[in-house]
Amino acid sequence: MPRALLLLLLASAGAVAAPVPKDVAERERLAAVWGTTAGRGEFALTRGQLTLRSKGDGPVYNSKLPEQRTMPHTLRTVTGDFEVSVRVYDAPGPDPKAKIDRAPGSHFASAGLFVAGGDCRLQVDYWQSYNTRNGVTDKAPARRIWVDAWFATGSIVSLLAPVEDGAPEFRITRRGKSVSMSYRFGGGQWSAPHTPRVALEFPETVAVGVSMSHSTYQTLHATFDRFAVT
Repeated sequence: MPRALLLLLLASAGAVAAPVPKDVAERERLAAVWGTTAGRGEFALTRGQLTLRSKGDGPVYNSKLPEQRTMPHTLRTVTGDFEVSVRVYDAPGPDPKAKIDRAPGSHFASAGLFVAGGDCRLQVDYWQSYNTRNGVTDKAPARRIWVDAWFATGSIVSLLAPVEDGAPEFRITRRGKSVSMSYRFGGGQWSAPHTPRVALEFPETVAVGVSMSHSTYQTLHATFDRFAVT
């Protein structure tokens, strides 16, 4: 074999075998399963678990309007009927002594699952909050399943079951024009489907993903796993 051809073949083999940089491979794995990332925060993928982390430079909020969503979140496009689910593996609550803005006036942290499209958004969160009444702050946080339904002319909030033991797992399902959510704890039975009192008119193609938000000037995080879209 001519020496020049041998060198060319060796060079080609080396180029094919070159390892993908770790940060590039991680971004590719994250995008393949969870979708793109957005918001003010950091994202880390470890053994299939995705951690969203705020930077500690102020509150990160959810919002009906995309331009006002500062919370770290992911976005994956889905068309037609679907079922999306995820487990909130770990989500520390807020520090009741941490600095907050005057509005909303309470210490809260949330982590959950959403579907958004057009003027509509359905969000289900593991919500933890300390409230202050007459200058006295709660000794322990309230922990509940919180559902936000946003539509063109307003929004509806629903407080569902209290969260006591077991990592909460959420599921959002669309069949035809009907969108509902359900939850479970510790891998138990799914709850009965919860449907917002107002019909949400989502377009054919929507975005699904996970998010975390809080009202404090803390570095908080939320770790998710078992994310599946069918």
